Amino acid sequence: FQILYSSDLVPPDLSAPDPGNTANPLQRATEILALKGLELRPLGPNRFLVVRLEQVQPAAVQPDTELEQINIFGSRYALLGRGPDAKLLDSTEIQNVPGAHADPLRSLRSLPGVAATVSARPYIRGSLSTDVLIRYDGVTLLDPFHLKNLQSTYGAIDSFAVGSMDVYSSGYPVRYGTRSGGVIDISPPSRSRGYDVELTASRLSTGAAISGRSDTLPIEWLGTLRRNTTDLVLAPFDAPQGTPRVLDATGLLRWIVNDRSELHAGWLLLNDRVDAGDEDGDESAQAQYRDQYYWLAYRLRVGDHWESRSTVSLTDADRSRAGSIARPFIATGQVAENRSYNKVELASDWKYEAGVWSAALGTAVATTDSKYGYARSLSLDPGIAMAFSRPQSDDLAGSGAPNAATYSAYGSLRHIWPALAVELGLRLDGQDYGAGPASRQWGPRANLRYDLNKRWGFYGSIGRFTQAQAVQDWRADEVQQRPDPVQNAVHTVAGLAYDAGEGTRWSLELYRKRWTRVSPYFESQLNPLAVLPDLSPDRARVAPDSSEASGIEFSVRSRLTERLQGWAGATVARVADDLGGTDQRRSWDQPLALNAGLAWNGARTQVSLMAGWHTGWPHTPVVVAGAAPGGVSIGLRNAERWSDFLSVDVRGSWMRPALGGELTAFVELTNATNQHNVCCATLLSPEGSGQDPQIAISSWMPILLNLGFTLRWRSEQ
Repeated sequence: FQILYSSDLVPPDLSAPDPGNTANPLQRATEILALKGLELRPLGPNRFLVVRLEQVQPAAVQPDTELEQINIFGSRYALLGRGPDAKLLDSTEIQNVPGAHADPLRSLRSLPGVAATVSARPYIRGSLSTDVLIRYDGVTLLDPFHLKNLQSTYGAIDSFAVGSMDVYSSGYPVRYGTRSGGVIDISPPSRSRGYDVELTASRLSTGAAISGRSDTLPIEWLGTLRRNTTDLVLAPFDAPQGTPRVLDATGLLRWIVNDRSELHAGWLLLNDRVDAGDEDGDESAQAQYRDQYYWLAYRLRVGDHWESRSTVSLTDADRSRAGSIARPFIATGQVAENRSYNKVELASDWKYEAGVWSAALGTAVATTDSKYGYARSLSLDPGIAMAFSRPQSDDLAGSGAPNAATYSAYGSLRHIWPALAVELGLRLDGQDYGAGPASRQWGPRANLRYDLNKRWGFYGSIGRFTQAQAVQDWRADEVQQRPDPVQNAVHTVAGLAYDAGEGTRWSLELYRKRWTRVSPYFESQLNPLAVLPDLSPDRARVAPDSSEASGIEFSVRSRLTERLQGWAGATVARVADDLGGTDQRRSWDQPLALNAGLAWNGARTQVSLMAGWHTGWPHTPVVVAGAAPGGVSIGLRNAERWSDFLSVDVRGSWMRPALGGELTAFVELTNATNQHNVCCATLLSPEGSGQDPQIAISSWMPILLNLGFTLRWRSEQ
């Protein structure tokens, strides 16, 4: 580490007691300096400056963190970003996750229990991607991904705008509702002084970002702007014919009114336009998406024990897509869809902490309106239609205008004994869709943690989680007119954690998610990467009677040396739908998954590597057989598996002073070994009249090289 200091602050005769070898050298230095009223401020990778310890008023509003003395939620993973308060030595730091391309949502694939594809959308412990709640700065995000019609390959949150991420894969707190699978809660960074300016350019995107805090006014700000530079974002689809235009922007303003209150204003924009098609030109699609979020939040500290945050937010979204397919003797058709969505929400959350007791209370009300129009014209070859049990002519047209008024309330109470912590909570959610009776759901939850000693801890949780269908999730491709019944899930978790000291921790966790009521969903049985899935003959509607995800996870992270850290995870799991009394594995079921990574941090160099392996995902077998209808024979859904998946990703960066700031060059290789991970089968037209259709087998995520640089100027933080 490079530590810069003045002899006025650190004279040669300065002495202080050494806290011993219970922490690494950097932590020991931090503790020693703190005894003399000094602290280390980060200037860059492994570079620090010794400054006077800032005196914080005890009544000042604290950062937006949960009031808790220990982590009682075992299925919670904390990923820290690049904010000034981030732990620079944390192994899951976003920029150290190779293959994520500085995308905070893609970086989650380093966690156990997360199944990921070319999409930035994670499947968390078997849940559907739409069953996961994603929030930014306390605001629920509708769909924070770019290229939504192309598997959402790119997250829409700039890593510069991330201070921390909390990921709950099961058993999350009662303050989170409306989703039954998991939670991704993203918080923006906060500064105590100075500024930070960053310019980035790479093969994938260019961007600019700025954050700072005024020296004379109680104001803090953050802004980001990013757009893609090439069509490289289409590489996973083997679709060279494409013209994507992807842009996102973030704006945050924080006004510290006084030592007990502050005001937040925020804005988030996603704007996409894409034209894409396959190499043969027989499939093409165009899409436009524009999502905007506005919010205003007021934080207040009342007395010494109460803290509140009240937020009003507005969401406005418009989407449109159109496309056509022309594959003789297979399918011909076209589709057009338009959607709009508006939501206004008012929420208030309160926290109380007094010694061993803590509590949380909150309520929210919202109104949402949506409109959609859908038109599909599809003709299937008679033999193909028979093989997939589809009508030969599958035309559909219609519209809908769903709206809903929703409300929620929750409360929890926690008590901490010397070795035991228990939290009990209850959540209420209600919906009124205008037509039909209103509904409400209760969700009791309980969490506990028992520390056997300073190193060993046991934890467990059980709770009921409900998910009413949001109006933006109505299935336009079947012209849905009434909401689905509310999904119900029970999460059960039991785990054992061990802290070996010196930066080494591991945990072993068993979990079970049981959905007793599940909404129908559509999927492509042969090609999940289809540009126009609703014009493909393999499109299937899945309507489970119930579903279950269960498994066991092991994770470990360790500081191997002062410069080298590592992490690893192993998951044995099963996720299946119950369809008419028969279990069918979900298409992202992976009975065994392993991932491991290493990150080396030098004074000016960082190198990281991550490898992931899992058993092949299920798929529906298809063979070409002249005796079969249409020359195609289809087996049972998800009766076979693709070959095992393996990917090795590497990232390296080098920092040098330049232009009065820091110039960092980086190189990133996704699927560095160019492994051909088979994923998909596509039916193609026969080469001539009277011949059988062809089957094209393809793989996902080819080797992808991303080169770029970041130029950064910043003052003391």
